[in-house]
Parts: sequence; structure tokens; C-alpha cells
Amino acid sequence: MRLALLLELALYAALGAFFHARGVGLVTVILGALGFALGGRFLWLLGSMAIAASADRPREAGAARTLKGLLQVTLGEYRAVLANNFFYLPFDAIATRPDPEPRPADRTPVILVHGYFSTRGYFRELARFLDAQAIGPVFAPNFPGAFATIEQFADALDAEIERIAEGTRRDQVILVCHSMGGLAARCYLARKGAGRVAKLITIGSPHAGTGLAAFGMGENAPQMRAESPFLAELARREAGRAPCATTSIYSTGDNLISPRRSGRLEWARNVALADLGHVAMLSSPELHRALLEELR
Repeated sequence: MRLALLLELALYAALGAFFHARGVGLVTVILGALGFALGGRFLWLLGSMAIAASADRPREAGAARTLKGLLQVTLGEYRAVLANNFFYLPFDAIATRPDPEPRPADRTPVILVHGYFSTRGYFRELARFLDAQAIGPVFAPNFPGAFATIEQFADALDAEIERIAEGTRRDQVILVCHSMGGLAARCYLARKGAGRVAKLITIGSPHAGTGLAAFGMGENAPQMRAESPFLAELARREAGRAPCATTSIYSTGDNLISPRRSGRLEWARNVALADLGHVAMLSSPELHRALLEELR
């Protein structure tokens, strides 16, 4: 994440030097760089929203139908994208409080599992909320979410579950997973069973795949395409049965899950939220209330 930002900055500096040497003013160069950085991300957001909306035929019940709802989704997601791109994800060590040491606990540990091309920094607001509600102890490890396969992600999750369960001296943990993290948790449960997992809660996970995976990088992106061999094998192993208590929370305004109904899991309890984008979801009071109810 930090390398990507550094390369982006180097590109702007090189282009800025090129144009400045040809008489373009420094202020114009700086404004142009800001325009590319901010405008490019906004255009990416609009593109993802358009793709997700076009895939919703028929339209998902509860999807934004008014201009106000559409603006709410767009602006909320844009703020979240900027915060994640420039701070939460690349500087997770300072964005999110450090994990506690796994010590003997009298409550079930909660493990927050991030998704594709993400880091534990994404859980900055959610970890604060859960700590304030005396949930947990709450752990938010980093996983190989960029270029590893989902099976390798699940192996890393397995190691974290064992480390935390043993350290807290609790037989089981609760998994709260965002996006691809939910698929990794399902992969773990299909292979290892639910002996260590009291409950699985997924948030914005592409359970039936997503069309946006066609634009992703790394080995795990093709695994998230609809009807991928990975998803087919996962469904075969599950055989339509819940290995443990499972809730899938999804948004009818999600811009990265297309179609949005892919966020539902047929054998789970499904909870729909409205007017929330994929990244903004975890910071929203609506999600916090729904998640707290599931945890308690």
C-alpha cells in the first residue's frame, strides 16, 4: 500500500517537473496532481457503482431509489475510500490501536478478518466501537490479502485462530469478516470444521461472486468471480448446511459486490442494510447496531 502511494507520488512529481519546465506554474502543477489523485478515485467509485447497478436486474429491494439516497451512498463511500487509501490501509500500525496480547479471558474472543487488498487498518472505527461496548477481547490481525490465494488466506486465519484461542484459553472464537475475508472464513470452516468457531458474521462478502473481480489483481481475484471453480468447490463442501451459527450482513448500496444479491448466503441468517457503500459500511452506525445485536 505504501509502495503504491510512493509510486503514485513519484509519477505526479515527474509529470509536474515536465510541465513546470515548459512554463506551467507551480500552483497549477500542484492543483493538477491533486485533481488526478482525488478525481481519479472518484471516477473509479462512479464506475464501480455503475457496474454494480447494471448487474442488479431486477433491482435489489431497498436499493437507493432517490437522489438523496444515491448521494448518501456516493459521498459516504468517497470519504471512506480517501481515508482508507491515504491513511487507514497504508499506515495501519498507527491508524488502528494495537492488538491486545492473547491472555486468559472470560469472554469469547472476536477476530476481525479483513478482505481483498486490505489491512487491519480498515477496522479502525469498528475496533473502537467494539472496545467501547466491552465486546471481546477484539483482535484484528493482518492477513495475506493482496496476492495470496484464498486457501492461503484461510491457512493464515487458521494459525491466528489457534494462537488467540490458546492464548485466551477459550475453546472458541467469533469471526467477523469483511468482503473476501468472509470467503476465507468459509474456506477455513469447510476444511477444518467449526470446532473453534462459535459464530461467523460476514459483512459485504461476495458469497456468490462479484463481477468486479474481473478487474482485480492477484490469484484470489479470479476466485471471487461468479461460478469460479473455487466457489463451486466451496459450495460442494458446504452442501447447503451451516457449519456454525452464521449471519451475512450485506448492503443494497454496495458498489463492489455485483450483483448485490451475491452478498446473501442461502444457508445463513441474512441482514440487509441500505445506502451503504462497500468501504464505508464498517464505519456506519447502522452496521454497528446490526453487528452488536448479532454479537450479543
